[in-house]
Amino acid sequence: MNITEILLHAICRGIWGVQEKTLPEDFVPKKILVIRPHNQLGDMIAGTVLFRAMKESWPDSDIYLIASPQNISGAEHNPFLAAIFNFDKKKLFDAEFLRDLYRFLKRDYDLVLTPVVVSISFTSNLLAGIANGRFKTGPKSLDGMENDSAYFFHERVVLDFRADENLHVWDRMMRNLGSVKVQHGELKPDINYTEEESANALEALKSAGWREGQIVLGIHPGAGKPPNIWPAENFAEVINRLTELAGQHPERKEIFIVATGSKQEQGIIDEINSRIQGEVFFFTNRTIAEVAALMQYTDLFIANDTGIMHVAGAESVPQISLFGMTNPHQWAPRGENKYWLRESDNIRDILPEQVISLARQILQL
Repeated sequence: MNITEILLHAICRGIWGVQEKTLPEDFVPKKILVIRPHNQLGDMIAGTVLFRAMKESWPDSDIYLIASPQNISGAEHNPFLAAIFNFDKKKLFDAEFLRDLYRFLKRDYDLVLTPVVVSISFTSNLLAGIANGRFKTGPKSLDGMENDSAYFFHERVVLDFRADENLHVWDRMMRNLGSVKVQHGELKPDINYTEEESANALEALKSAGWREGQIVLGIHPGAGKPPNIWPAENFAEVINRLTELAGQHPERKEIFIVATGSKQEQGIIDEINSRIQGEVFFFTNRTIAEVAALMQYTDLFIANDTGIMHVAGAESVPQISLFGMTNPHQWAPRGENKYWLRESDNIRDILPEQVISLARQILQL
């Protein structure tokens, strides 16, 4: 740390630092604050397993969440949350925003939790330090990297996943609870949407030309990290072959293609369209909840290893996830009809025929 960082930590420790203490055996929190103001969508969705597990353990508790604007729509309809605060860093110099944030942090929580699986955030730790909490739990270290601001927490959890590199992200998330004991059923993430969002998604499909009886194939051909993007020509080959197989089916089936993404994926969509007959319906620039609502109408969703893959993983849609650099044992969605493919650190090593063969089984073509 440089001198500025040393001074900052000294001030924060003096104002908000706490002594370590042991959790009472009969600890049953009534008000819980979970702090997740990160931009990573996959981390946010993985964190929803905590909400379900804690609510199953303490049904009378109220769970509060601090989330980023980028991910808040993925939690706003979550049935296990009492309230969500939209932590927008662009408003940190807005007096009204700071007042509302301060009030949210000072609600006398029984448990304040700052879960991590990828990286430690000083901002999250600082928010935990400022919050009123009878018991605060956060990372002491992550995979050998010390947390310089662990002094904000009563319980400082050593998180070291290096000995079990295949431990799934949902299980990693649960280890953040430390000595907090919960009794829960199957771990499952939750992305919820309203009836209006569901109806709007269906109307969008119909307006784009979807007809009842057509197979809806959803794809997410983009990704935030370029190494996680499977080539557009491969997606096109999969679409062409599945369309051909559907036409050869005794029932003469048809396939309707819908792609999710933002304007950043427009070039990928254009390239796919240039290689297929017909045109992909681009369901673009939608909220996480709206994308989840759309997925209920898809018969199969094929996605690169990126945030939307986790949205599909929270829904019941049959799914094929494509991996390269990332370990799918850690990050691939789990559950019935959830499949993944990986050949090497290079996602391009997955052959279109592998995806076609698996998709053909799922769609019974």
